[in-house]
Amino acid sequence: MQLILLGFFTLVMVWVWIFFVILSIHARKFANFSRFINKWLSFLFIFLLFLSISWYVLILFGDLSENPIWNFLNWSSTKPINLKEIDFSKNTTY
Repeated sequence: MQLILLGFFTLVMVWVWIFFVILSIHARKFANFSRFINKWLSFLFIFLLFLSISWYVLILFGDLSENPIWNFLNWSSTKPINLKEIDFSKNTTY
């Protein structure tokens, strides 16, 4: 499963980065039409680099069980509380 995800993600990222290279070539060609192109291109580069690295780390070292988000949300470090054991008559408020 991990190898399939890694291969699929690599294929998708190759296409995204090819699109980014084509976009950067066109942005350099038409840079004199807008002063914001280079700023957005730099932001897009940093964003794509962050996504690429973070998703590779997630695929390689992450929990790929059937439902990892549900397991995370249901995780509890404390034991369940039995309400029958609590004596509410000694409860005081200040």
